[in-house]
Amino acid sequence: MENLTKTEYKLLNRFYELDMVMTKKEFSEHSPEFNANTVALGISNLHKKGFLEVAEIRQNYSSLSRAYRPKISIFDFYRYILGDKKIELLIKNKIHESKSLCQLEQLLLNVQKQKKKLLEAIRDAS
Repeated sequence: MENLTKTEYKLLNRFYELDMVMTKKEFSEHSPEFNANTVALGISNLHKKGFLEVAEIRQNYSSLSRAYRPKISIFDFYRYILGDKKIELLIKNKIHESKSLCQLEQLLLNVQKQKKKLLEAIRDAS
């Protein structure tokens, strides 16, 4: 994957925020802060660079349109941008700075769920 421009970064972040499969037109409708030409070019570039994939083809009146979605998870995206060491540092800081027992319990629950999934995947592969 190639480096992103500031605009491409903002567009991809918006895809993650909206969490929807969208055509370029639909994206523009949900994101009026971006110019329609910027959206069209940016989405094409993100697709070429491997950050977006075509999820489906949709019929729009008399033409067909590609609907896009992120190709990688938001975690993998930030891992690509920041690197593993910075991600680990962010997680450690979040844990150490947490003032809420409920928040820490939620983090622990998420870790336990993922651990269970990994153990099941290992068991199934054996």
